[in-house]
Amino acid sequence: MEKNLKRSEIQALNVEGRYITDQQIIFETFIEYFVAITEDFKRQSKNNLINDDNSIDSHTHFVEQAFNKPYPGMECKCTTTKEIEQIIKPLITKKSYGYNEISAKILKISYPFISSPLNYICNKILFQDVFPDRLKYAVIKPLHKNGDRCKVSNYRPASL
Repeated sequence: MEKNLKRSEIQALNVEGRYITDQQIIFETFIEYFVAITEDFKRQSKNNLINDDNSIDSHTHFVEQAFNKPYPGMECKCTTTKEIEQIIKPLITKKSYGYNEISAKILKISYPFISSPLNYICNKILFQDVFPDRLKYAVIKPLHKNGDRCKVSNYRPASL
């Protein structure tokens, strides 16, 4: 593989002994693999909650009890534009961005103009328990862990 290729470009994948170079098939292969990992994780988590004698694991019982009792002194307070600005200012200026295609650089440049609308949205989320569907999306990139770059199992999903 050439050194000057972008880090995120995957030139080929070994799928069932065949090397695939079609980017659409590579994309679909990663989707299937990452979905399968998620389903396996959910299944294992569910199985770990119940012991062989069908009794609930003590850790699960502890967590369940903790959520059934309200935490003392815990309350939601309105966010302020100053808080929003204090969160934006120290962001590391990178060119990368998430689903909304807004980079940290753009956020830092525009924070005086967007902190008030962001504050409004944050308070709506906190106090009306409504999380906008558009904010539930993420860009998932395959991140190489180690080993052969042509094996899909040597990647993990990274959410931007």
